[in-house]
Amino acid sequence: MTQSWPAQVLVKQSSLASYQASAGAQGGSGALKRTDSAHAGLLLANRAAEEARYAPMPRLHTVIALKHAYAASLLGNAAAFGAAITRARRELDRGPGIDEPARFAEGR
Repeated sequence: MTQSWPAQVLVKQSSLASYQASAGAQGGSGALKRTDSAHAGLLLANRAAEEARYAPMPRLHTVIALKHAYAASLLGNAAAFGAAITRARRELDRGPGIDEPARFAEGR
């Protein structure tokens, strides 16, 4: 069984950073902090993808791509958003992997 915990932790960290960016203060120095948090979310999603690259878990790769898309949208990067959404759809179309835990099953 492939160990995917580091990637899953990075996914959670990416989600938190992106959430902080989306809930950030309006205007002024808050805008800079919001951009920094969104950028951190994007970097964490990239690190998660690197950690999970050999894991035969398409649903995990889907979640990682969605976190990447969310962070890219917060940064206003339409090209990166589109690429991440396309990647997520392709991974989802692959179906469940052999070693995927139940928490990645459909309907959860």
